[in-house]
Amino acid sequence: MFTRFYIFWMFFCLFLTSCNHTLTYDYLVMHPAELQTAYSACQINDTPSCVVIKQAAHDMGELIYEQTSDPEQFGKKIMALQSQLQLMQKNTEIYDKQLKKLQMMYAVMGSQGPG
Repeated sequence: MFTRFYIFWMFFCLFLTSCNHTLTYDYLVMHPAELQTAYSACQINDTPSCVVIKQAAHDMGELIYEQTSDPEQFGKKIMALQSQLQLMQKNTEIYDKQLKKLQMMYAVMGSQGPG
């Protein structure tokens, strides 16, 4: 009986934490599908969190435009950023900023699908 109760609470807590995605800028730019859903919701009902959502959508839109208008140049920018990161000291503010930029570029590449 105790084991069933313990397992129930463990799954219940896991369920609660998995459903609680905080819509931060960093989270949204790494999850383009959720960004699109959140942005659509902001078109209908403008909430305080829509400022962050709209900024993330704007920034991702610029990267998507850049990637679709010149994929080769976009790829070169990714490779240049990768090279820069290898030379930088890790765990510094500038390194973290550049790493996030690279991760956003990867998210754009992933959101566009193959081909």
